Parts: sequence; C-alpha cells; structure tokens
Amino acid sequence: MSGLRIDPRLEATLPPHDDKHSQEFEKMIVDHGIIINPILTWRGLIVDGHNRFRVATKHGIPYETKAVFDWCQTIEEVQFEMRRMQAYSRNLTPHQRAEQCVAIVSYLTGKGMRKIDAADVAANAIGVTRRQVFRNIGTAKVVAECAEKLSDEVKSVAPAVVTELPVKDLKTLANLPHADQEAIIERNDGDIAKIQTELKRSRAVPAKEPDDEVFGDPDPRQAIKTVNDAARLAKRPLLDSITDAMQSLGTLNKHIAACKSLGSRDYNDCRFAMKTIDHVLERWLEDVQASEGVHAGVK
Repeated sequence: MSGLRIDPRLEATLPPHDDKHSQEFEKMIVDHGIIINPILTWRGLIVDGHNRFRVATKHGIPYETKAVFDWCQTIEEVQFEMRRMQAYSRNLTPHQRAEQCVAIVSYLTGKGMRKIDAADVAANAIGVTRRQVFRNIGTAKVVAECAEKLSDEVKSVAPAVVTELPVKDLKTLANLPHADQEAIIERNDGDIAKIQTELKRSRAVPAKEPDDEVFGDPDPRQAIKTVNDAARLAKRPLLDSITDAMQSLGTLNKHIAACKSLGSRDYNDCRFAMKTIDHVLERWLEDVQASEGVHAGVK
C-alpha cells in the first residue's frame, strides 16, 4: 500500500526501540523476506508498525495494512486508544506501564472526568487496582524528575536506563554528578543489569556498631539520630496514613463479612458504615493525590 505516512506524535506514543533491537529486528525481517503482522493505520497514518514500515520500504519487502480506530476524530483520541492498547502489552516495563497510566488519566481528566473515575478506567485497561494506578502515577513523576537530572550523554548513549532501571537504582544514578553517571554507563557498556548491580553495591553500607556509652550517658550523636528519626516520623506523608487506613479498612471488611451470624440488621448496618468510610477515604485520597501529597496542616 502506498501513501502511508508517519506522524511523529503517534510514533512517540509507543515505547521506542533501542538501536541494538532495531538492528536485530531489521535483520530478522530481511532474512525472512516477509512482514508477518499487518501495519495498523488510521486515515493513512501509521498507528503501529513504524519500524516494520521503514524496513519494508528500505528493502522492498511487501506488507499488509489494517485500518483501526475508525471512530476516532482527532489525533488525541487515537493516542488515547493506542495507550489503552499498549496497556495490555506484556512486554512493557514498570516505568512504561506507569507512563500509560499517567497518559490515560491525564487525557480523561482533561475531558472533564473525575480523577478517581479516570483511574478506574486505567485500572481496568491495565488490569490493576485503582490504588496501583495512583502508585504508578507517583512512579512516573519520580522517573520524570530523575530523567531531568541525567546528563545529556547518558540519555543519548543509554536511554534504556530511564525505562528499564528500577526506580530505586534510577534515583541513585540521577543523584550522582554527571561525570560519575557517565563513568558508570561507560564502565558497564550500557548494560542495564550490570549498571543495576554497580548501583546496588554503591548503596551497600557496612553496618556500624553502636558507640559506647560514657558514664551511662548516651552518645550525643545517637541522641541526635533519635531526634532526627522522630522528626522524620512526624513528617510522614499524609498519603501513607490514608493508605494504611484503607488497608485496615479492607481487613475490617473481611471481619464484617465473616460476622453474618450477628443478624441481618446489624450486618447490614456494619456494611453501610464501612461503605461510607471507604467512600470518604477514597475522596480524601483523591484530594491528596491532586495536591501532590501535601502534609495536612503544613504550608
């Protein structure tokens, strides 16, 4: 089919292939001399199969097309459907899955849907709970912040560190000076597994024996540490408290379900009360997420 076009916005909606994967993919297609899966299109624009289209055009290999998303009227609607389609993919990394959650929720809230309802749509598409969607949104935010701290050379030489490194390791890498970031990438030749191993080792700190007490008085440094620990505990994010409350609510719900012998009226009253509390907590969680986890009473 001639006249197919590549729209940069649609192509950027899909997870990119790294250079090594693209070369192996091209070699496989050339060796077989055929494009097995059809190239998906919408009004002449490629929706899925950009790399297949380039390889087929370059080597003169025949291919088939299939029109999709006929009900969509705009590029934004197509992007939304692409993300929902990608959400079912099994080969997405946790970072990519989180990005899909953010994109779906952002699109739907931009259309006027409540954030909690948009989270339910994303949860159904990806096959996770609503709470996991909110966690994914938080993960995507952390990944974006870490990506901004990486040097340009790291992002160009080893872009996979942003999408494949676990969040804890990505944060460790992002907090290093640019020279150290680049040195780690170079030492490990861009290998994600090796990079992850080195970052884990860099976080390993030998356990420190407690300082001896003098004349029965605690070491001042230990006292300061205790105060700091107490201060950190006092500043625990409100979001964590809500999550704990919701988990406790789930446990209580199971106990109530096991107490039908109390009598239908008492049981129904308990169920109604639990439902009301759950609704309040869900709204509270939504408000806290909307304000990015700001502590209650803290300005």
